[in-house]
Amino acid sequence: MRPPKRTYQTRLFDPELLILDFLFDKGGANFTMLSSGELCYSFHMNCSYDHGLSDEELRSTISRLLARGMISETYFPREGYSGYYLTREGGRIWETERAPNWDRYCSEGVRFTDHGQEALQIYCKDEQLGRHFANVASSCRQYMIDIDQLDLFATDLKSFHHIYWRDFDKICCLEAPILADSFNMDTDWDYYEARRTWWRTLVELIKPGNQSDC
Repeated sequence: MRPPKRTYQTRLFDPELLILDFLFDKGGANFTMLSSGELCYSFHMNCSYDHGLSDEELRSTISRLLARGMISETYFPREGYSGYYLTREGGRIWETERAPNWDRYCSEGVRFTDHGQEALQIYCKDEQLGRHFANVASSCRQYMIDIDQLDLFATDLKSFHHIYWRDFDKICCLEAPILADSFNMDTDWDYYEARRTWWRTLVELIKPGNQSDC
């Protein structure tokens, strides 16, 4: 597997862009997660490549991205490490290079309802796409949800819940009760991929889904 295509409309070096990829995909990272080697960058990104930087080169690259305002740093004294995150400028640069199709983007999260029940929330720009994702996710056992109770939770959001660095015209949120622990289920990923018309992660951005099924 290779990284997503880039437009070369910025002066970013490839390793710098790969670091921004990670921060987009995971929402943030510490130094160890970003480093090369086993159980580090490629492990967390579920890919076969990494940026190829030594620890010293990675520190220099992080410092350069901080100085250019593309990432921010938050120190966690209790844990004893810093977390790194995309800024609005970093997100803009990442978006310029990767050119993602936001109309086909979905993200999901879990919340507890007022009755203490877990519910799956699906965020997307197009309600039909979100309903298609919910049906496929339920059928392939990615999420065990009560699909008959899938309903709109919100219709006028301005951002996806974890893409804090970009505003959107309109985001909707669908919600359905979770019936069982999906982590204990055997997900049929072949079924999922055959019917996927969206992307949620960088890996899915690399492998576009079937745009005609939704």
